[in-house]
Amino acid sequence: MRNGYARLRSARERWGSRVQLLPQPDDWPRLTPAHLSVLDGRTLNVSVAVPSGLTPSTAVLVLGDRTTPAVVPLRLRKAEGGGVRAEGTAVVELLDSLREKSVLPAGVSRYLLGEGSWKASVEFTDAAGGKRHFALATPPPLMQDGPTVPDPVREDGTSCRLGTSATGRAHLTIGRDGPGAEVELVRFDWTGITVRGRLVNAPADAYAGGEVELVRRTGRLTHTVPVRWDGERFEATVAVSDLPGVTPREQVWDARLCCSGLKPLKISRKRHDLRVPRTVHRMPDRLLTGDDDRSVRINPYYTPVGSLALRGALVAAAGGEK
Repeated sequence: MRNGYARLRSARERWGSRVQLLPQPDDWPRLTPAHLSVLDGRTLNVSVAVPSGLTPSTAVLVLGDRTTPAVVPLRLRKAEGGGVRAEGTAVVELLDSLREKSVLPAGVSRYLLGEGSWKASVEFTDAAGGKRHFALATPPPLMQDGPTVPDPVREDGTSCRLGTSATGRAHLTIGRDGPGAEVELVRFDWTGITVRGRLVNAPADAYAGGEVELVRRTGRLTHTVPVRWDGERFEATVAVSDLPGVTPREQVWDARLCCSGLKPLKISRKRHDLRVPRTVHRMPDRLLTGDDDRSVRINPYYTPVGSLALRGALVAAAGGEK
């Protein structure tokens, strides 16, 4: 299973953010940019070499169809070793996602785009007003290996990623991830484990009053734990008595947030850009003691897909029994 999850994660890293679209009439002619990236989930950077034979006076990055595009001005500058490059930076946000407008660096503009896929192109204009339009091909990956993945991470639940069409055309995809419940803190004491988290892309008024449900994988035993709510944030404490069917044999319980009439939400680790998260998001084993003097060795951990689970076993019972 571990090998299977590793292959799945590897495939998702390579193809998960790619957009498969049919060829379009304006997919050609095409240029491969020297650099094209989205940093911190919103900062779009582009650098394109001006094709030989062109002497443009201005250049722009075109996002979307040419009828109703978002147009980002590019700077023309001489490149080392000869030639001219068109370069630019822009901040891209989902149209309805902004709560507070952050301060941007001088010379950088913010562009609000609707949810969906936006084709990327460049357009050069010469002194006589003549225009040449080029679709952008997907550039080589920024890095094949390293501690982090290039996919951007955003805490507000929106996503802005570079993708690829079936023909290799570069696209910017922007939207919202699915609803979820993210872990912000896991705290241990002698009698329980406190999990603090927040809702992401899920209505707080609908889930308020929900409970944390622990589901034992073998036998599917379940138990609900009360939740303390503060707006979109929640907190629950898991004690020994909350672990259904705990035995001396090691068991695993999956944690999820449940509310009547709504789909249960997996409780997952906070968004991250780590390539191998299990080597960083690790929590220690602890010994918990219940009101009936039972002791349980417990280890919270994150599954390969990021969901919170508890691994534990009964190590002692009342009266010293093993």
